[in-house]
Amino acid sequence: SRRAIRQGDKMISSSDKPEVREAKSVLRSGWAATGQLGKWVKRAGYVVKELASDAPEAARREWNYYREHHTSAILALTWACTSRCKTCTIWCRNRRQDEELTIDEWLEVGDTLAGQGIGTVELFGGDVFLRPELTVKLSALLKARGCKVAIPTNSHLLTREMAGELARSVHVFYLSTDGLDDLHDKVRGISGAFGKVLRAIDYLKEARGSSKLPRLVCNTTVSRYNCRTLAKIAEFAKRRGFDEIHFEYVGEFTDEHVCTSRIGAYRPSPLYMRNGDSALLTSELVPVMREQLKQARPCHDKPSESGRRFKVRTSSTDVLSDVNLVRGTVPRRRCFFERMTTVIDPYGNIAPCLFFDTYSVGNVRNGDLLRAVKTAYRMRFRRLRDSGQLELCRHCIMSVVRNRTGRDVLRRAILDGRRLLV
Repeated sequence: SRRAIRQGDKMISSSDKPEVREAKSVLRSGWAATGQLGKWVKRAGYVVKELASDAPEAARREWNYYREHHTSAILALTWACTSRCKTCTIWCRNRRQDEELTIDEWLEVGDTLAGQGIGTVELFGGDVFLRPELTVKLSALLKARGCKVAIPTNSHLLTREMAGELARSVHVFYLSTDGLDDLHDKVRGISGAFGKVLRAIDYLKEARGSSKLPRLVCNTTVSRYNCRTLAKIAEFAKRRGFDEIHFEYVGEFTDEHVCTSRIGAYRPSPLYMRNGDSALLTSELVPVMREQLKQARPCHDKPSESGRRFKVRTSSTDVLSDVNLVRGTVPRRRCFFERMTTVIDPYGNIAPCLFFDTYSVGNVRNGDLLRAVKTAYRMRFRRLRDSGQLELCRHCIMSVVRNRTGRDVLRRAILDGRRLLV
């Protein structure tokens, strides 16, 4: 005990006998061992708790993967965007506004998907708040039909009124935050963008009140532009009342990747093309990024400004090797995304992949939604993907971010257990 150690110290002060010094050493070693054991027990308990929470969902994902059962959907409401990001080229696309699905058409799509058993729907863009009425109505319908709704946003157009309406129907908001102050503005290409993030998080916290939902996630794309400031971003997110921060590595494709991934006459149309200089880390910046993530760990499972337990999620960067980070490649793995996610673009095209929306397997306006899961076109895409013939897939960060396997669940639980003791 500590009292025994203090008594041993007094004995040492009045005696130089070797046996006394040895007794003190034994006492201190025993106390250190007890403390270390306590830490390991605490870590093991946390890992078991995390696995108990995530393992059932991981098991369902594995089951649905082999059943080829779609459980989620990404609905791209528009390709128009109010940002000019260095790490994304969605904003470079031409918006064919007159061809976009109408509000009624999207509501019919949402109703059909809910009837098919889709449990999670992401309203994707572009900037979905360029279509505010659609976003509010579709979110409400999906919530009423039992779906969890997720919305990623750059925060530019979110108003207090809209936050109040969406807080009743949205399960999670992902607020893109790629730096603090001017750095965020620089990466996002818009002056004053960081101030709009601050405004949006205040609106959403006000609308949520004491409710558990919606979850508020600070979504940070890790690149060479912000890799030196990741720990500061994590501290900011905890201080401002976010529930989690997700560090996700930048995705980047080149014209060569696109040209070597054609399927017949169909050319892929990825959203994250290299736009000028590469945003990938150099070999010199990789250890800088890893050290920054290490410094961000003390924020994990600590109370945030709102009093909730703050989570630091780095699994989509942890699984990437140094070579992956520098070359922009990903580990070869099964694609849950294609087998389990329905993708619909702003014009109603149903695609097997978010980056192959030109390779349409049907269109909702033709009544194809109910029969688009196992068409010959989709099976052809799957064969090419699984046999490694699509170069794009070797660089697809989505295969990391949205492909949580059972191994990933275990890995995250262990890493989170370590962070708990930092």
